[in-house]
Amino acid sequence: MFPIFKGGSKEDPSNYRPIFIFNSISKIFEQHVSTQLHEFLKRNDILHKSQSGFRLGYSCQTALINMDDCIG
Repeated sequence: MFPIFKGGSKEDPSNYRPIFIFNSISKIFEQHVSTQLHEFLKRNDILHKSQSGFRLGYSCQTALINMDDCIG
């Protein structure tokens, strides 16, 4: 944790806000795990073709198009 001065008296501890470096590290780690998981799911053909959530290049529109293909 790193204290960042906000303003006022430098003697008052309440004039500092804590900054945690863990937030940045966890975001990098989360992105790495997410990328690896998506690659694994795609490589092993685990996701159903109509799965649109959390996939690059898919949206509500592609979900509706896939649903229309399934119905008729």
